Amino acid sequence: MKNICLVGQQGLKEGCRKIMAKFTCPHCYEMYGKNLIKYCCPDCNTIVLAPSKEPIKCISSGCGGVATIRLCPMCMVDNGMRNGINEIPRIALETPNLSFSIVGVSTSGKTNYITIMLDELMKFSDIRLAMGDQTNETRDHQKYNIQEIKHGRAPAGTVSGNPIPQIWYIKNLMKKRKGLFGDQTVPTYTFTIYDGAGEDHMTMDPTMVRYIKSSEAFIIVLDPLVLEGVRSFVDPQVMKNSLKGDQGVSENSTEVVERLVNMLTNIKGLKIGTMLKMPVAVVLTKFDTVINHPAFANTKVKHPSLSIENGKVRTEEFEQIHNEIENWLKNIGEQRFINALDSSFAKLDRKGNHSQRHYNFFAVSSYGEPPQEEGAVAKKITPHRVLDPILWLFAKNKFID
Repeated sequence: MKNICLVGQQGLKEGCRKIMAKFTCPHCYEMYGKNLIKYCCPDCNTIVLAPSKEPIKCISSGCGGVATIRLCPMCMVDNGMRNGINEIPRIALETPNLSFSIVGVSTSGKTNYITIMLDELMKFSDIRLAMGDQTNETRDHQKYNIQEIKHGRAPAGTVSGNPIPQIWYIKNLMKKRKGLFGDQTVPTYTFTIYDGAGEDHMTMDPTMVRYIKSSEAFIIVLDPLVLEGVRSFVDPQVMKNSLKGDQGVSENSTEVVERLVNMLTNIKGLKIGTMLKMPVAVVLTKFDTVINHPAFANTKVKHPSLSIENGKVRTEEFEQIHNEIENWLKNIGEQRFINALDSSFAKLDRKGNHSQRHYNFFAVSSYGEPPQEEGAVAKKITPHRVLDPILWLFAKNKFID
């Protein structure tokens, strides 16, 4: 049983009346004043409620330690840590969020994509970025998935339930600046990834609801193998291997988008039919299974990404990639899919042309080629354009130029 010390109760009451600096917990995505965060002393387990600046001394009799463990008052269990899972990292507390969500239906290859994308982002050299994990759980999760891939096994699909968030920090070394006293500072952000199962996104899991509600941009991950216009020309064995032995069923891509849009409008409390103005990267995974379609002959999307030039994003490349994928979708009879996106994420003029478009198509391959066996990964991992969506969103968020 943990001790609880109430420090500065009058100040705490005032803080409840007037929330000071707001903070969103990266575990439960509840928002509250930073002054409500609880601090736990690692020496004696005493919890201190102290709406003041760190370091916070433990006032438990005879201890004399410092309460260095930050706990979320909303997702604590029995007034204590849940094996450290709900500890708030200092970086997350003191840096702004890059608020975006990655959502997708089951079998979309989302876990593979997230794992490879993060690994490639940490190795990326065209922009000087420093990136790392903020929690042991984040590091262990990424390390385990990468090891599975290196041993020729695809990471297991996400189990529906209560996913553990992956909490990362990222710094842009190209935007270093001098502070007031001559010291240098580097823009640092926190971003959190919940790799929830597809059904979690569809059934309004409470944490997912708050996660999505707080987001200002989205990556929607879709498997092209669910599109009816694709399944007619993809080799059945390639499809079987990519779907881990399950042929699956074709899905109406329009319904996939509409379910996601309805979820977003419900969570955001918007009227039906309201255009969603947040940036949306629509990512078609497993591009290796469709890259040989005739519509992709002589296209840029087939080649390695050149999205960064002299440390800056080449927006014209992203625009060309979008147009090539859109033309392919029209070619295979997916105009309704495009119309569904236009009706929610684009503003059209009277002739039906885009006057403002908030979404962009991307095509990626986490492994670079289809697996040769069911549930396996390609023998040689050569990711294709996996960073395009995240770099596009970073540019939209002004994190990179």
